[in-house]
Amino acid sequence: MLKKSKKNGEKAPSLDDLEYMYKKYLTARRLFKETEDEHKEEEALKFKSFYKLSNRERLRYREKCANEGIEFTPYQINLYINVLCIIGEEYLDYSDGS
Repeated sequence: MLKKSKKNGEKAPSLDDLEYMYKKYLTARRLFKETEDEHKEEEALKFKSFYKLSNRERLRYREKCANEGIEFTPYQINLYINVLCIIGEEYLDYSDGS
């Protein structure tokens, strides 16, 4: 998470934020692994590519989440996107046999 934030030029998360997002990461990773979907690799690739989203695209994603009842601050959406990127990368590395 720290590497992703630094790479993207984002504010470094605090220890409290890291702890909170780690819990979210564990939940999201478990749900992603438990999902039986033939398009799982596509989703993982999509997650992995999220780190490339521009500020405008991140805002649109934040608005999409808000329309689904999930409110994020701009800082929180960056952390959430980083979590999704990590999950996508891990899944793809695992499915490649790494």
